[in-house]
Amino acid sequence: MKKIIINILFIIFLFIITEFLLEIVYFHKLFQAHISADELKNYSKKEYISKILFNIKEHFSAVDEYTVYDFRKPSGMNYIGKKPAIVLMGCSFTYGTNLNDDETFSSQLAQYNHRPVINLGTPGIGPREVLYMLITPVLNDIYPQEINNNVEYVIYTYIYDHNRRIFTNIKPLAPKFKKQKDGSLKYIKGHNFIDLLFIKRSLKELLFDKGIYPNQKLTDETLILYINEINKAIHKKFKNGEKQTKLVVLVYSNDEIEPLNNIEKNNKDIIILKLNDLADIDIFSDKYTIIDEHPNKKVWEILVPIISKKLDL
Repeated sequence: MKKIIINILFIIFLFIITEFLLEIVYFHKLFQAHISADELKNYSKKEYISKILFNIKEHFSAVDEYTVYDFRKPSGMNYIGKKPAIVLMGCSFTYGTNLNDDETFSSQLAQYNHRPVINLGTPGIGPREVLYMLITPVLNDIYPQEINNNVEYVIYTYIYDHNRRIFTNIKPLAPKFKKQKDGSLKYIKGHNFIDLLFIKRSLKELLFDKGIYPNQKLTDETLILYINEINKAIHKKFKNGEKQTKLVVLVYSNDEIEPLNNIEKNNKDIIILKLNDLADIDIFSDKYTIIDEHPNKKVWEILVPIISKKLDL
């Protein structure tokens, strides 16, 4: 009996070590993908290891709620009260990874239109986190709350990888939602031990990448569901004076995303802006990208005037 217990404990120990090593390898690759070779040289081995361990700790810092968000400072705050605000939501493309503060989408939009712009983009997130932000108090201390009553547009920048993040987000504490009988989504608070396992998360990634689960029909239906739920949440959280705040989905893709086309046909309340209709920008070209295919400042210099005109800002 004693030998069996020792063997079980040894297996548990090996499992924990394996999980920890897999997390280190994952965050090592993730960190390298979002930093230039020149910046990487500036890190000593000790600093680099500390950064990796800090990232792991950050991702496991909240068990009941996903509250680890990294936001830019709001832009154009001197225009509060003069013109309605614009709120930006999305991932690192919205946040402006590898861009200076004055080069980001939010900063250029604020400068061009003389409006307050709240950048709620944060790296690595998708529609689940966007919806979570809108329905929980996580944003209460991020910007002046009086802005909520004077928001004309919420612009959500969609990239194709957001489909994957709905089902498989590799972050262990991504918020969970469950579809209800009435078709709405309910936030499920808390996480269990299984949710935290790297092996489970990586298996879901593999199934998605191989097209095993979910199939394309379920992927499309779920994306539409999240966009509609985000739109409802926006109407509850924000106002544009006596009018409703409008959701704009900026489709940052050179491909046609059919479910988003269907949203625009079936819901006149949502505005879809497709990159291909706005400008001739190859999202994979070195001319318009920086590290890991993120948009550079030139992209926003081109798009901001066009988007501003489209939305009559």
